[in-house]
Amino acid sequence: MKTLTVIGVGHIGGSLALAAKQSGLIDKVIGVDHNTLNLDKALEMGIIEEALPMKQAIEQSDIVAISIPVNAIQSILPEILDQVTHQTVIDVGSTKKNIIKAIAHHPKRKNFIGTHPMAGTEFSG
Repeated sequence: MKTLTVIGVGHIGGSLALAAKQSGLIDKVIGVDHNTLNLDKALEMGIIEEALPMKQAIEQSDIVAISIPVNAIQSILPEILDQVTHQTVIDVGSTKKNIIKAIAHHPKRKNFIGTHPMAGTEFSG
């Protein structure tokens, strides 16, 4: 069973979670968010199966997707990388320069892949 943790289950994080499940790549999604209303709504809508604190969620995951503002990603990414063992960490921030700078010398830098929050084709998003 493949498990995805989404940190920030708002519009983009929630869309990513749904797409991952619909594609069959992910069996379970765990949500992490400071906003309990977002978590409650994501549970209600079936976007996530469980809401957990970040440390517990990371431990149970194969992939960790960070879907929060870029300045917050810069701050939290080193802490997330400190906790991973085998997990792949991605972000959906719109810019990468400061994110990459924040982890340039992190010993687990290889566990991170920068991505972008755009999907679809030239015909639809």
